[in-house]
Amino acid sequence: MNAKFYNREKEISELKTILANIPNAVYFVYGPINSGKTSLLMKVLNELPEEMIYFYINFRGKNIDTSGDFLNLLFNIDRKSSLENAKEYFNEFAKSGSEILKKYTGIPVPLKIFDMLFRAKDKGEDAFSYLEDFFMFLYEEKKKRPVLVLDELQMIKEIANASGRPLLEKIFNFMVRMTKETHACHCLAATSDSLFIEEIYGDAKLKGRSRFFLVDDLDKKKAVEI
Repeated sequence: MNAKFYNREKEISELKTILANIPNAVYFVYGPINSGKTSLLMKVLNELPEEMIYFYINFRGKNIDTSGDFLNLLFNIDRKSSLENAKEYFNEFAKSGSEILKKYTGIPVPLKIFDMLFRAKDKGEDAFSYLEDFFMFLYEEKKKRPVLVLDELQMIKEIANASGRPLLEKIFNFMVRMTKETHACHCLAATSDSLFIEEIYGDAKLKGRSRFFLVDDLDKKKAVEI
């Protein structure tokens, strides 16, 4: 059953306009719990044009105690592929057509490459390098613009705080590179925790590189009408 939207035409139109333009900033989609952020995002993502491909990762309700847990959620391991070279895998993956990407809830990666990422001393660095290579391949060679959405990103703040915040810095450095520097990929982070946004805004040096998109509760009059 399709979700019904009440009085969200303005937000839908604005979000579609953002995604139709060239990526130039990281967007924080924020608002109260149960205000409809996820439903709004999924409606817009599912109506993207053919030349755009989205990757939606939802951290809600997940146990994320280590950076390894985060990477396990970020990636979707392709156990059928035995390839160890990322570029070869990208080409093989692309032959399956864009429809296969809709089956993935995370970033596809073959098991052997995933194991190598986890054996690396600095796991996060290699992981985000792989992400950048994959997204740039889609954008430059396949003419598909990626859209990365990390929903309820505040779920990782505990491990970020415990590890001195390098994970958060890597995430947002990657997002800034994909949007502000290469203009190749749209990046959105959704959260219901406004304090989390305030905390990371300064630390991740996002000033001038991020924008904010509010999905608020319906006003009392509209809620009563519904």
